Amino acid sequence: MANDFTQAYIGASTTLKASAGYRLAQTTVQLPLGLATRTSTRALSAISKVGGVLAEAAPWVAAGAIAVDIYQNRQLNVGHLYQATITGLSLIPGAGLIIGGGALLAEGISYYYTGRGIADNINSSLNGGVIIGSK
Repeated sequence: MANDFTQAYIGASTTLKASAGYRLAQTTVQLPLGLATRTSTRALSAISKVGGVLAEAAPWVAAGAIAVDIYQNRQLNVGHLYQATITGLSLIPGAGLIIGGGALLAEGISYYYTGRGIADNINSSLNGGVIIGSK
């Protein structure tokens, strides 16, 4: 489903570029699950800009959340290193989308089967996984 939404966003961006090139006031956008909608090029432009800002901000928000967790718990553990590595790799142009998407899929599978995230599973398998600090 996330892949459908990603493809819809990329498709909307491509549609926007083509529509703007032809100076069309409205255009048809293909949505996930085989749906389509007719929308104004101006609205599509605004959505595209917001999506771009969110995509650029997401890794920095994730890095901030990791830093806050380290500060609040007064410890650095292996799970934090895993999360920071995935966040850093997601910044690689092109490949970052694949890496981040794969990690998100793996996180969902982990929650489904264990009820916990990958970082929590890593830490529990390493007796807490603490590298620096203690609780």
